[in-house]
Amino acid sequence: MKESLVKELRRSVAAFNAIIAGADAEAFERNAGEKWSAGQDLQHLVKTLRVINYAYALPLFILRLRYGKSGWDSRDVVLIEQKYKKAMATGMKAPAAFVPGIVGAGERDALLAEHLRLGERMCRRIEKMSDRALDKYRLPHPALGKVTLREMIILTWLHTDHHAEITKRKIENA
Repeated sequence: MKESLVKELRRSVAAFNAIIAGADAEAFERNAGEKWSAGQDLQHLVKTLRVINYAYALPLFILRLRYGKSGWDSRDVVLIEQKYKKAMATGMKAPAAFVPGIVGAGERDALLAEHLRLGERMCRRIEKMSDRALDKYRLPHPALGKVTLREMIILTWLHTDHHAEITKRKIENA
């Protein structure tokens, strides 16, 4: 089961990075009104993966003490996606810690490398965990509350895919 999680996470990171890599400097930096630039979307995803990686590196007993154990089986991808899309439709905004700063085209290669590195680190952490642990321990999600570690992985790739769709449109319209 966790093999499919790892595969989807790798796919989403690679797909997003391919979109960014194909953008010229102007498209990478362009902001449309109050919307983030493609570079800021990338920085946002890097910030997100840093925090998630940190959480997955904690000893499991810390997660249990801090967030409790799950009282349910992990929900499937379809249900998680429905809940995520519903939360996004309400106008959910990124928490302040995940809001990007100004990102210049000169930062693109370093941010792409960091995004890939963090995605791979997360995949290695997932591979070391048991399926039982992925379903037992929880983390807080800003839109959905406490979710299992498995659900957080699903949300991570859905979040990356969400930004990929947005970023692709930004670059095409640049």
